[in-house]
Amino acid sequence: ANHSRERMSQHLAVNGLLLTVGSIAGSGMVNDIFLQSVGVGSQIGLLQFSRKNESEADHMGLVFMAIAGYDPAVAPKFWQRMQKLSAGSDIPEWLSTHPSHEHRIADLENWQTEAQGYYKK
Repeated sequence: ANHSRERMSQHLAVNGLLLTVGSIAGSGMVNDIFLQSVGVGSQIGLLQFSRKNESEADHMGLVFMAIAGYDPAVAPKFWQRMQKLSAGSDIPEWLSTHPSHEHRIADLENWQTEAQGYYKK
């Protein structure tokens, strides 16, 4: 799905923006702090694209497993077990490169009709 290529393009765009803003802003402690803040903020902002890519990969994996003859109904159950095992140790979703267990389970359940169509073929 070209996720790594998308990430590289996003990082190049952010770095170009930071270089442009940095050259306009000049030097000094206030400008350095501002640029560091923008850099951190942009990295956190890019995490949502990682979560989107991860969800897209989950969807593709669910379809591929169904085509290969594996029951897609097992996938949400697997993530429910993962959720129980990691109870209390999850980081907030907005700081993660991966969707939360809740979102992942909900997505896998929503894609079941499509995946079951491939599985039954």
